[in-house]
Amino acid sequence: EKSVNLKIAKMLEEAQEIGGVKVVSGKWDNLSAEMLREVAEKLKAKLKKGIVVLASVSPNKAFLVAASTQESLSADKIIREVSRLAGGSGGGRWDFAQGGTSESLKVSPALEKLSLIVSQLLHKNR
Repeated sequence: EKSVNLKIAKMLEEAQEIGGVKVVSGKWDNLSAEMLREVAEKLKAKLKKGIVVLASVSPNKAFLVAASTQESLSADKIIREVSRLAGGSGGGRWDFAQGGTSESLKVSPALEKLSLIVSQLLHKNR
């Protein structure tokens, strides 16, 4: 629990800001889907305006979640795109969505594209 909270604090510190929106992302090893959702909700609660995308990776699969505070930055759209880039699929609601892939090596490169995905969505919504 303590290490989880430390990592949450570090992720918030390292969050990028794009057009006034905080973008938090992170990758965990073998974290349960339930715990990953909990961490995403904790992070989202600390953001006034932001998007959170997290992944839990094990050797042959990965689970991804996205949480958003803004309807205009749909977690559903974001997780679909991140999951697609990771060789998987996903979906959900505007405020919370989840996805998965069997290609865990593609997760990091997909997460690296998150800020680009967010800025494209912000641009579209102008």
